[in-house]
Amino acid sequence: MRREYVRLAAEEEVIIARDAVEDLRSVEAVIFDCDGVLIDTRRSYDMAILMTVDQIFSKMLHLEFLGQPVGTEEIRLLRSTGGFNNDAYTAHILTLWLFVNLPDDVLTRLKDLFNKEERHERRPDVLFQHLSRNMLSSQGYMPSLVKDVAHPIREVVAEARRSSSVLVTSEMIDKILAEIAAKKGFLNEYNRFKQVLGRPGEYGSGLLETIFSDLYYGEEIVSRIYGHGPYFKLGKGLYTNESIFIKEETLRRLASMLGREHLGIVSGRDRTVPEIVLGPLVKYFNMEASVFLADEEKLGAPPSIEKPSPYSLIKSISSMGNIFKAVYVGNSAEDIMMARNAANFGVKTLFIGVTGLSSNPSLDREMFISMGADAIVETPDSLIDVLFGGGKT
Repeated sequence: MRREYVRLAAEEEVIIARDAVEDLRSVEAVIFDCDGVLIDTRRSYDMAILMTVDQIFSKMLHLEFLGQPVGTEEIRLLRSTGGFNNDAYTAHILTLWLFVNLPDDVLTRLKDLFNKEERHERRPDVLFQHLSRNMLSSQGYMPSLVKDVAHPIREVVAEARRSSSVLVTSEMIDKILAEIAAKKGFLNEYNRFKQVLGRPGEYGSGLLETIFSDLYYGEEIVSRIYGHGPYFKLGKGLYTNESIFIKEETLRRLASMLGREHLGIVSGRDRTVPEIVLGPLVKYFNMEASVFLADEEKLGAPPSIEKPSPYSLIKSISSMGNIFKAVYVGNSAEDIMMARNAANFGVKTLFIGVTGLSSNPSLDREMFISMGADAIVETPDSLIDVLFGGGKT
């Protein structure tokens, strides 16, 4: 049943579920997502996705899509499914999606190219250069233009949603894309291309992950995180474009009201860059109770701990001591799913959705309402009004 929402008389638009007002004003801890909540990543992670796709098609395969079929709206659409917490997976699926939309004559030219490749025998940068040279020798130095996208990503996502009432995963969309490739008679080429790309998470061996990480982290940070690289010289790192999206005064007041030990971070990324970007604001968080899933996986945790699994949220809250009611502040479908899943383990976790950095705030607001968010705000600075009654209904 759809919850009844009321608006607070506050500086920004703040919407609260009427039946959640008392619970929100008695929480004992606040846990934040990073991207789109504490940190503005529109010019870092979003750009890394778009530039990764461009590197593969424009620079490696010398193919140019007219009309820019991949943009922030396509990224937002995948994130709204609940199954794309890792942006490398978003880049991976968007790359495969563009591949199945290539004209038959282009796919035919790629047949011999991919049939010759054995991905595991080459470093990603060597493989990239090899494919680029082979494409140039087969078609010359002018890029091939691709005019139409016959299978819009929104239709692919809609098809995946019909088979799932919970969330749409990259595996589900991959299956649909493979079916499209099979109908066109190019399933073998699709599978070969996927093999060339490698899987997200395979830095230094997987082509797409290596390009994505080298773009996002840059030379210095990527080597610190992985112990090797970079393989591609792609600039200083897009993370340097990130900025803080929460005011220090907000964190100071939250720490004063709840205690610094009851403010945490739960994020799908690693700890290194958030600490750099947040700088002195890190002092307001209990970093011992903060969980960064990319770091957990490097230590051997399985991918099953990724959002919307409640693993990280439960670990964070448990590390804070005797907390019986917490709130998670996020900006995506998998964030609210994670908060709801935590209830299955006896942890009452409310959810506040942040829409201020979305490419389509009104759609994300409707998404959070349809999923029963406890509150929806434009920026995390409105938490003071939501949690401590700064505004009136």
